Amino acid sequence: MLVKAVNKPGLVTVNFLCGDTLHLPLQSDRFDALMCFAAFPHFIDKKQALHEIYRVLKPNGQFYIVHLMGSREMNEHHRSIGGVVGEDVLPDGDVLLEMLSASNFRKVSITDQPDLYFASALK
Repeated sequence: MLVKAVNKPGLVTVNFLCGDTLHLPLQSDRFDALMCFAAFPHFIDKKQALHEIYRVLKPNGQFYIVHLMGSREMNEHHRSIGGVVGEDVLPDGDVLLEMLSASNFRKVSITDQPDLYFASALK
């Protein structure tokens, strides 16, 4: 996916980076906002990933997790596919709230409905 994106015309001011979410190769307090779109269930250690995301956000930085399916629908979808994604889980809203709070995020808002999963939080 990155190879395709790098080769798209008009993205000369965009920097692409391939890295491990558990050990982001980035300095602390660097980003105003971060978004995980259709990716969060695939993080091996979600708690550590959230700690790293928190670390690289600037103070008052915004963080979003977005999926075009709710957690129940997404988890059933992954189970039905099986293989490498069969056990990848999108946590329900209550579990995600606990995870974000444990990583010191504040002003957490979570929508978990059949056609949308949207979480926002501030550092």
